[in-house]
Amino acid sequence: MKYFGWILIEGPKYVGKSETAKQYSLSKTRLEADPILISRIYENPNIALLGTKPRLIDE
Repeated sequence: MKYFGWILIEGPKYVGKSETAKQYSLSKTRLEADPILISRIYENPNIALLGTKPRLIDE
């Protein structure tokens, strides 16, 4: 994250990806929790980046 500003964590469900990411993030957005937020981010992707960094954007 120091050089790129982001990382992508992929893998099967229920293995701890989100829990691991939470340990390293200072703020987060959960997309599944707010359908209105999803539509706003679709219109303006920069909204997802608002917040203290490093930031977790979780589906």
